[in-house]
Amino acid sequence: MKLWLLEILACPIDKAFPLELTVLKWQDEGNVDDKIKQLIEMYNKGQVLPAKTDSPLHLEIKDDNKIYINDFLILKPTPLDEYLQELILKLAELDLVHDLSQWQGEIALKLCSETIKENFQDALNKITETNKASPTQEDSEKIMKIYEKIILDLEFLNLFKYNLEIDEAVIKCSKCNRWFPVYETIPQMLPDEVRNSESDQKFKEKWKSKFNF
Repeated sequence: MKLWLLEILACPIDKAFPLELTVLKWQDEGNVDDKIKQLIEMYNKGQVLPAKTDSPLHLEIKDDNKIYINDFLILKPTPLDEYLQELILKLAELDLVHDLSQWQGEIALKLCSETIKENFQDALNKITETNKASPTQEDSEKIMKIYEKIILDLEFLNLFKYNLEIDEAVIKCSKCNRWFPVYETIPQMLPDEVRNSESDQKFKEKWKSKFNF
């Protein structure tokens, strides 16, 4: 499971959304190469993309001098101001995510919800001040400079939410108080009548020291 799935998952019982997520284990956890730690370290150094890796960001300036962008998280080319508005809303969903693994997920989550969110809001405010119904090439150049200052934030968010895979976790509905396991990267979002009670019990026994079922 990847973090972006929280944008579409709803409780199968009462359709509540968004759901809470507690990460217990990331895929390949225990390897020497801690992907989240590396991602944070690279962000602090001013570069998050591995060598020879293309950026997930796709930018286009159309004939109307408006800047459109799309990436892993927003697939449709979208005007930059609208794109940032959507991302800020998506970041709010990360407030419902907690990391109890041995990795540094909590640090990455805090970086997204505080520093990166603040950078996006600041960029959006500046773009809003610059925006015109019929922008000139000069206006477009000003917005490009604003965009260039948040490229690192955008790439970090894309890699964290889209590339990293959660191996085991608990998804919880705060409305009906039901929990659903994630194991072998697959969210088991099943109604009560078809749930496997034996598998649920094994999952609870495995993680009861970390999560209060």
